[in-house]
Amino acid sequence: MRLPYLLCALLALPADAQVRVQGAPEVVPAVGGQAGAASSINQTALAPSAVPTLALPVQPNLALPTAKPGAVQAVASVQPAKAVLAAPQAAVANPALPASAAAPKADPYAVGPLQPSEMPGPNGEPSPRERVMAGKTHVGPGSEIGPDRSLDFERVNFDGAAKRAAPEVTPTLWSRVRSFLGTSDLAPSFPPKPDEKVRVGGKTYKIGRQLASGPDWSLHEPAGLGRSEEAILVFSPDAKAAFEKEKNALESLDKTDVPHPKLKAAGNGVLVLVQRNLDGWDTMGLLAKGLSHSQWNGLADLTANLIRAGAVADLSPKNLIWEHWRGWWALKSGKGWRAAGVPEVFDQVLALQGAIPNRAAFLSALRGRLGPDSAEWRRVVAAAEVRPDIRDGLAALAKRDAARPPPQPLRFGAAARKPAFDDSVVSPGELTKRLGYSPASVKERWALHADDPGKLNTSVAMLEPKGKMKAVFKGADAHIIKNEVFVRKVVRAFFGEYFETPGSLAVLNGYDSYMVMEPAGGGKSYTGPKLTREQRAALGLLVHTFGLGDMNQGNVFYGEPTWLIDFEQALSRHGPVANRIPDEGILLEMPWVNAKEPPPIEDFLPAVGQWRAFFQKPETQAQVAAMLKATGYTAEEQTYALSAFRANVAQLEWTLQADVDFADGLRRR
Repeated sequence: MRLPYLLCALLALPADAQVRVQGAPEVVPAVGGQAGAASSINQTALAPSAVPTLALPVQPNLALPTAKPGAVQAVASVQPAKAVLAAPQAAVANPALPASAAAPKADPYAVGPLQPSEMPGPNGEPSPRERVMAGKTHVGPGSEIGPDRSLDFERVNFDGAAKRAAPEVTPTLWSRVRSFLGTSDLAPSFPPKPDEKVRVGGKTYKIGRQLASGPDWSLHEPAGLGRSEEAILVFSPDAKAAFEKEKNALESLDKTDVPHPKLKAAGNGVLVLVQRNLDGWDTMGLLAKGLSHSQWNGLADLTANLIRAGAVADLSPKNLIWEHWRGWWALKSGKGWRAAGVPEVFDQVLALQGAIPNRAAFLSALRGRLGPDSAEWRRVVAAAEVRPDIRDGLAALAKRDAARPPPQPLRFGAAARKPAFDDSVVSPGELTKRLGYSPASVKERWALHADDPGKLNTSVAMLEPKGKMKAVFKGADAHIIKNEVFVRKVVRAFFGEYFETPGSLAVLNGYDSYMVMEPAGGGKSYTGPKLTREQRAALGLLVHTFGLGDMNQGNVFYGEPTWLIDFEQALSRHGPVANRIPDEGILLEMPWVNAKEPPPIEDFLPAVGQWRAFFQKPETQAQVAAMLKATGYTAEEQTYALSAFRANVAQLEWTLQADVDFADGLRRR
């Protein structure tokens, strides 16, 4: 009976300890990496990168409260000599630069105690902590949280001298047995032949049609029916150096927000990478006919992400692909990936013939994405010292800013009106006592959503008992009712200067929860939103900070004052959305940018700075936390919500810029 246990112990022993069975241990390369090319690459596509090995980790988002001074200094220390990373005093005081280019001394991006694990992911995806709380370990492009990997930033290192994250483990006897049984990675011949087998990361593929090739590499789809989401990049046996350089460059890219082929698996002892199969349109053809509005915005996204990463890559048309359904430009490979400053990024971007006809508009788009008070925007301003085209663009942008009067500063505070109900969660008996009757006993009622047969998650009715107070009844599950009550507290406490909302009382009882509200004033507008500039800015801040949705025409009543009446969708993570379907119906639910002439991002930027400064105050944070607790959210829900709010606030500029771009794109159609 002891024999099986003895065999298991022997199989787990390192190979170098099993001298009677095995000779000297062989080196097992660490798994990891990434490479790139795509389904739309033609046969003359560029070969994978041969750049020096990079161990380029995530660049701390200097516009976020998680930026580490030490890491920033490390980035600065490796920038090329011509790359100015911080605006010198001369740059701020230089009369040749526009006044709007001078960055303020204080950085208002330090929003509360946001930790690195709470940092929002690219394109608005959840932070690592949010994913862990949701039971998901995927943090970002190519990132996996494991017991041996920290959520914090890794050491900044561009020379490849940093220790590998994967531990060096001596191969065990079991790995020898797996190899003997034919389960180890397997490379095809080079060039690969159709239907030849490839095994990487425990998965076996057959070589399908060729997507692209070079002298020492070949990219294929796996054989099978239809288009595959994976692509197989095979290197020649003599191209180990090229394989390692490409893998290292794309592993580094995988820690940034720059779109690229995502690594699925890397060969262990074989020169094969499995990556996401890119799907998009040829860049040369798009440039020849002129970029669309969404493609131009995508180029601004790519430029901003490169500036944030403190790096650059080969941005020639042969190494770029427009992935239409994702709404972004992606690198086909890691060619040219290296640490770089703003001037080098602009060298690459401006080399795209005809892509940026209006420098001032492009710089405005960058300022909206990076934030006018961010360290990244200060790098752009500093780059004007060495690039006349940036200096001229900033001067034109300053003239454009001066031609439009700035919006009035926002005031965040409580409303003067005292509602009939105080937005509290009470018992059924208390609600009946304060209302004056039981909602269930009222016969004089009529449905308020009778014209919407698809409205199945809530039941809404007007109650008009004779001789008693009118009220609106809403029945739904507890999650919806809690959202309704909490956001009413927020609107009343912080945005009372600009909006009203009906007071409420709520009873939480699982799927049988309900609330009563006082009737709202005003009415629907069928000719578009009737909002001032300040109201548009305030509504954008409210929606994107507290994760609101469904802000449709029936949820905003216009008059004196403007009423917000429905908040069942709330507490979500909001970030920039670059690939919305160009549908007028979507714009109808975005009243803060829905207008005949969509407001420019400059109408929102001052308000973002003011709101961030207010929101990060300890007393504001404590007030929001108290509202969540009083509404009945669990401790875990409160933690998630606060983390989501902070992450939302950290991305407000870019999120609102994406909204403006969407509205402007529809206007241009």
